[in-house]
Amino acid sequence: MADEMPKMLGEKEESPVEIKVMPEEFYFKKVKIKPPEAGEGGEKKGPKMALIVIVVLVVIGLMAGAAYLFTKSLTKKPTAEPKTNTNVAANVPANVPPVNVPVNAPPVNTNTAPAPLCGNGICETGENSATCPEDCPAPPPPTPPSELPSGPDIDQDGLTGSEELLYTTDAEKADTDGDGYSDGLELVNLYNPTGFAPQKIEETSLVKVYSNQTFGYSIFYPTTWLPRALDESNREIMFTSLTGEFIQVIVEDNPNKLALLEWYLSEAPGTNPADIGTAATKGGLLGIKSPDGLTVYFGGNDKIYAISYNVGIKTELNYKSTFEMMIKSFKLGM
Repeated sequence: MADEMPKMLGEKEESPVEIKVMPEEFYFKKVKIKPPEAGEGGEKKGPKMALIVIVVLVVIGLMAGAAYLFTKSLTKKPTAEPKTNTNVAANVPANVPPVNVPVNAPPVNTNTAPAPLCGNGICETGENSATCPEDCPAPPPPTPPSELPSGPDIDQDGLTGSEELLYTTDAEKADTDGDGYSDGLELVNLYNPTGFAPQKIEETSLVKVYSNQTFGYSIFYPTTWLPRALDESNREIMFTSLTGEFIQVIVEDNPNKLALLEWYLSEAPGTNPADIGTAATKGGLLGIKSPDGLTVYFGGNDKIYAISYNVGIKTELNYKSTFEMMIKSFKLGM
């Protein structure tokens, strides 16, 4: 009946109403609204640019710090010397086969001195003037006797200390006997330096006279010296002192009877005649003296008589006045 009422009243019949319900998944949930993209709607890029700048600055800072640490590590000195690998041979040729070293072999002496190198200006062990004259030149020749000094003479009387002992004179008094003549001057003129009155030295026990019967000459020599012939010919007679120095008398042949100077220049070619001195005996026999002053020559017929002073191993002349005394005493003919 109720359903039929509208129809009876003349009302129009209406269509049913559709009601839509919200899905359950949207109940009580916040929906995130995505902001518009940068640049859209005229918005600025400020926040994003600031972030990029910060990131770039951080990266630059990290790179600068890394560079500083790397540089510092290169300049830092090592705290200990690096160990050298002694098992690796240096500069070994590629084609040289390896050496089989015995296990029990003794260690190699690395301190062995290198072989001497000739030409480096150093005279090393193993070099000499014959094997390497560049590094080890030959020693200079010994000093000629003429350049040797006389022995010490305290009182400056012409006699050395050795001669003062030889002739028993006072080494601190130039004129031992007080006769006004120095001891050396009296000796070389064949007088006794220890006697006041003029006394010939051959009259004392200070000297002896040697006579050579074979070649007909005589000569004085100090009593304490030892005379001896070097062979049976008696051509060479040596008078030896206590110091090892000696004086010789040697007889040379002069078959052509050359003059004394001519003979000497033939035996010593190249000698400057101006360098040759003169000598004379007490008896007036004239002779010549070698340039070094230590050999005197006298001539007689077909013979040459040479009186020579030899220092032996000494480096000074201890018997220069004695040599002069013996020259003065030399006499030819018996």
